[in-house]
Amino acid sequence: MIHQKEFVTASLIVKLGNAVTYYRNMKMEDIGLTSIQSDALIATLRNPEITASQLKEHLNLSQSTVAGIIERLESKGLISKVNDTQDARKTHLIPTFTARQKRKPVRQRKIVLMIQNSDILWYREYRCFCVLWNRNG
Repeated sequence: MIHQKEFVTASLIVKLGNAVTYYRNMKMEDIGLTSIQSDALIATLRNPEITASQLKEHLNLSQSTVAGIIERLESKGLISKVNDTQDARKTHLIPTFTARQKRKPVRQRKIVLMIQNSDILWYREYRCFCVLWNRNG
């Protein structure tokens, strides 16, 4: 059974996570990517020839979600899928020239979230977050 204090804490964590995703999506919107697409793109740029399965593990997402992200990145001309020459079950994701050109703008838009200076949390929520952070950090 969940207690009121644990419920409030869990609610704040969910609220914070949603706010971070919202702000990251806003920052990526002008270059035509979502935050998770930018994470996938950066992973392919850092690990050329990463497989779809490795990307799934890296992003900690389901296979179907990653398949959709790959499809959208491919349709935007940011990655190419290449079958492994030794194992036909494997697909390597190769960043395109266009993807390499987006590397700097994507990195510039990464958010370092300063909770204290944001409007995500009210003061009371911020204080509660700090207490929890200090207790668990």
